Amino acid sequence: MKQLLILLFPLFCLNTVLSQNFTKEDVIEIKSILQKGAKLQYDEHAGIIWVKSKPIDIIRSTSLEPNSSTMSIYFGLTKINGEIRVLPLRITNELILNDWLFFEDISFLYGTLKDKKEGTREQFSMGAGETKRVVRGSVYVSEKSDVIMNSDMKELIIKMIENPKPLSIRYQSKDTSIEKFYALGLKAFNNKFRAVMDTYEKAVVKFKFVTD
Repeated sequence: MKQLLILLFPLFCLNTVLSQNFTKEDVIEIKSILQKGAKLQYDEHAGIIWVKSKPIDIIRSTSLEPNSSTMSIYFGLTKINGEIRVLPLRITNELILNDWLFFEDISFLYGTLKDKKEGTREQFSMGAGETKRVVRGSVYVSEKSDVIMNSDMKELIIKMIENPKPLSIRYQSKDTSIEKFYALGLKAFNNKFRAVMDTYEKAVVKFKFVTD
């Protein structure tokens, strides 16, 4: 599907009609709430402007650890009966592995090793939904989950933005699981996710939600 990127779309380009759905006035209105660090992506076929984060490296691939995983968040804006409406927040988790896992759920334990010893770590979880699976070359496979963000994950992401702590993460399938400890680059949640979360909060105040 062909997409038109609108990354920090300059105002002098707004005399171009984007589609029959969004006008230049709509784009100006959307840009007025866009927070620095969030990027816009226009899907002309679907009539949606996506507000996206940069992905966070949860697991980095190394010579000793070939597996990797990334997380990103985003939401959409569309037009219904001539009004801009806000679509739900979504979250993606992509695993790149040397063999299929077929993960169905992800569990997160939020807290330090001290919290673990004291039994005060908090648990958050999400379903993976129907994952998109792709073979990458002759060695690796990709499994990607893309679902509406549940209340657990929204709470976790806010915590990681405001008070980042290490995460113990389990990607669970019916028969097996992969567990990883995420403690490096914790500021990435603030650097990459805050802009989308803040833009979303402003959007639901300025525009109607899609179900309203």
